[in-house]
Amino acid sequence: MVEEILAAFPDASVHSGYVRIRCPYHKDGQERKPSMSILLEQRSNAPAGFCHCFACGKKVMLNELLEYIGQKPVADLVQPSAQPRKDIVLTTNQPVYKPTMPYRKSVYLERRGITPEVQEKFRIYEKDGIVYMPVFDRQGRYLYANGRSTKTKQFYIEPGAVKTLWGLEEIDFARPVAVCESQIDALSLWVIGLQAVATLGADNVACLSVLKKCTSTIVLAFDPDEAGRRATERAKNMFGSYRCMYIDLPEGVDINQALQDIKDLDKYKAFLQKCTKRFRT
Repeated sequence: MVEEILAAFPDASVHSGYVRIRCPYHKDGQERKPSMSILLEQRSNAPAGFCHCFACGKKVMLNELLEYIGQKPVADLVQPSAQPRKDIVLTTNQPVYKPTMPYRKSVYLERRGITPEVQEKFRIYEKDGIVYMPVFDRQGRYLYANGRSTKTKQFYIEPGAVKTLWGLEEIDFARPVAVCESQIDALSLWVIGLQAVATLGADNVACLSVLKKCTSTIVLAFDPDEAGRRATERAKNMFGSYRCMYIDLPEGVDINQALQDIKDLDKYKAFLQKCTKRFRT
């Protein structure tokens, strides 16, 4: 596949798992910075040969792209693109909503205390040593998927994805909402019935602005490290300390680690309640 792409786009740059080219669909035809990615392997919900321009939004399969510029299609992609696999959801120009997303229980997450019921609620999908955790908008429309290895600490994200708030589609704005850094921490709180979202990193606090519409308490549950403390301070300033509480965990213990260590859900819930504090005003 790489040979055909380089033959059609000599200035293409090859990266790990994808190729970046200048998008031929741009009207002016003078794109300076390459903005279209072509997947060389299946990644998350998209198959090898999927092309996506992050500037103009164009999404096509490689064969269609090659035909558009007058090149011959790649033989081994003709059938897969015409007959998409049933166990994945292809990113298309048409919106994909949560109820249509596949679900496959993650044994890895179950070992970390995340129940099958919570996994299914968020359409978790484990396959080939990777746990995929899709992100949806407020209306439940699929945006992109994060993934993490079940064997190493390697993380994955779809090319060009812009981090947004995970879990928003399930939130009742009239009830308390916990804010975590990671999806696994947020999933841990859902196990005990506390609705939670994840910023997907301590540096992504700005995505919390949508929670300003909440009418109940915001519980800040960032990791107990320097980055987490900075994120807690920024979030507190965003919402106002009078609206917030925070979970003050021991150094080196995060939300999910506590769940794994305690195991008993009643004791885990009591532990978190004991760690939950109000800001001094």
